[in-house]
Amino acid sequence: MKARSAKLFRAWRVALTRIRWGRRLHSLGRRSVLGRALLVRNPSVIAIGDHVTMESGFVLADLRRGHGT
Repeated sequence: MKARSAKLFRAWRVALTRIRWGRRLHSLGRRSVLGRALLVRNPSVIAIGDHVTMESGFVLADLRRGHGT
């Protein structure tokens, strides 16, 4: 029963990530989970790979000088 509830919890987090971040990021890999961000600069140039988990409090930024918004 624990394995099933863990799978459902993971599926819920993946779905919630798609709703929150799917349109903002350049690309979001399947089965990726993102928590709440502290800072996201220029999200349209950020790509997240498959099966990545970032808990709450992460910072994403485009580090190329002069290419952000």
